[in-house]
This record gives sequence, structure tokens and C-alpha cells, in this order.
Amino acid sequence: MKLKNVICYSLYSLLGKHLPISYHFGGKFAMKVRYLFLNKYVAYCGKNVNFEKNCQVNSTLKIGDNSSIGVNAVIGDYVTIGKYVMMGPNCIIYTRNHKHEISNIPFVEQGYEDFKPVFIDDNVWIGEGVKIMPGTIINKNTVVAAGAIVTKEFPPNCIIGGNPARVLKELK
Repeated sequence: MKLKNVICYSLYSLLGKHLPISYHFGGKFAMKVRYLFLNKYVAYCGKNVNFEKNCQVNSTLKIGDNSSIGVNAVIGDYVTIGKYVMMGPNCIIYTRNHKHEISNIPFVEQGYEDFKPVFIDDNVWIGEGVKIMPGTIINKNTVVAAGAIVTKEFPPNCIIGGNPARVLKELK
């Protein structure tokens, strides 16, 4: 990792993530500060991206124009987020899991599976508390209902929700 990345993430961790959320007093300034630190840290960052208070991202993140990461969101490695993506608070995007194939070895000692990147296409609304599992693709024009657990790909232009997520409604 480059020194620039380490410095930017350190500044975000020490200062930026503690600043107010974007819609409270001082929030517009806080948005700009977080963007200043994190757009130099992630692999690709579009214009007008909002990294909300206390979000956790990795240097491998790619995020398009006019998208936002929610308050307290946790984004795993190798996630690509398109343009015009809205994310509510407390979302988690997982990109790998613990190994669990051998029953006579404690799971904690089996290590991790390989990374399975997550791709979120343009114009997606991810509600509060959504969990997206490794290797998932979320297609264009999708609404993911609050609290959903997304384990697989769905067609574009729909509302999905539930545990596990399923199509609730097709959009016109």
C-alpha cells in the first residue's frame, strides 16, 4: 500500500469518520472532508460521492459518481458500486467467508475462503441494515428493501427483500 493511501485512511480514521452525518448541522462540510480523505484512498472514486459517518471501506473499493455509502456501513474488499447508488445506514457487504468444510477442525482455525467480489450496478437503492453476501451481483434499477439478506443475483428493474431476498415487485 502506498504511503499516500495510509495517510489518507489514517486521517479519515482519526478525524473524518467522527464528523457529523451529512444531513445534520455541519454535515456538508463533513461530507467534503470525508471525500477528500477517502477519494485518495480507494481504487476509484467518482465525483460527488458521499462517504457517511463511520463507514468502513477498503482500498479496493470502486465507486461511481453520485453514490453514497451509509452511516456505519462496512464494505468488504473488491466491491464495485456504480453511479447513483444510495445506501442506508448499517449495511454490510461481505466478500469472503470462513472456511467450514472440515468438521473435526474448529472453524476459526480453517482460515478464509477466497474473495468473491460484489458488483452493484447503477441506480440502486439499498435500504437500512441490508446484508449482501460474497459474489453477489445487484443489477440496475433495483431497490433492496431494508433488512434484506441478498445471497444471489436478481433481474434488473425490481424490488427485492426478505431473508433470503426474493423479488417482491417488478418495476416499470
